[in-house]
Amino acid sequence: MVDKVYMIIFLHGPDAFRSRQKLKELKNKFIKDVDASGINMQTLDGNTASPEAIENALITLPFLAKKRMVIIENILTSKRGEKSLEVVVNLIEKKSLENTIVIFWEEALDARKFKNPFVKKLLKEKYLYSFELLSPKDLLIWVQNTVKNMGGTISLEAAQFLCDAIGNNLWEMHTELEKLANFKQKEEIVLADIRNLSGAEVDENIFGLTDAIGNKNKKSALSLVQKFLSAGMSPSELLHKCLWLARNLLMIKSFMQNNERASQQDVARELGLHPFIAKKSLSQIKNFDLAHLKTMHEKILNIERKIKTGHNSNLLAYFDLLVLT
Repeated sequence: MVDKVYMIIFLHGPDAFRSRQKLKELKNKFIKDVDASGINMQTLDGNTASPEAIENALITLPFLAKKRMVIIENILTSKRGEKSLEVVVNLIEKKSLENTIVIFWEEALDARKFKNPFVKKLLKEKYLYSFELLSPKDLLIWVQNTVKNMGGTISLEAAQFLCDAIGNNLWEMHTELEKLANFKQKEEIVLADIRNLSGAEVDENIFGLTDAIGNKNKKSALSLVQKFLSAGMSPSELLHKCLWLARNLLMIKSFMQNNERASQQDVARELGLHPFIAKKSLSQIKNFDLAHLKTMHEKILNIERKIKTGHNSNLLAYFDLLVLT
């Protein structure tokens, strides 16, 4: 008897931008090669989908196509993830995934830290994609190649400035590069263009927002939030910046508790951070204890989820709760 055919793909790592790009690439390939209608593609959020919903998605047979694609996001970190994982494991053991491509996508997560046997199995899969944060050298190359793919060029000085100002926040970096490339068309992007057009230097104020939150300075924090939104920054972009900074602070705080004598260079190297970001973050962690950072990180995640589901009419109120955490 021939086993039923299925495929497991696992995407994880701290660089959520590149892992999301890879997920988009896989979805586009499925639509191109398997099902142009997209009807056989289903995405589930591990934080909200019930184990029953996940099971139904996995056992549903393809409709007018050879395969189905089921994408399960953030199941490893969800509160109901353990029961959902049991469902998936049972289906695999029973060979019940017929002609199904299952993609597990974890946002900004290093799955190697998990001791779950199923996670260990995922880490041995043939189609495993791990997205580490880019080193300073690789980040510079990424910036140059991204501009090239946009049909433009960028000077070394300008590219290095963006790397220093934005670091590994590729969501913001990509937005800034698009803005600059569209403005310059096919002309070279130089440092003066960034200073005149880009919002890269606003990150100094993003760090200022983190300081205000750490000091529970509600007036200053909400004033900065209002300033960013009035300047045209979208709520989702602002949340991406805050979430990225919160993750860095949490990661550095945890690292420093076990490595009290670590230098700025040690932090940058061990955690894969740009030296500029390591320096700025190290100066801020004194304002937070570890429990506070974990709470702040979770609060920002909750705000982001509300915005993604359309509950963004009272963003300042959300930040009000964050500041008072």
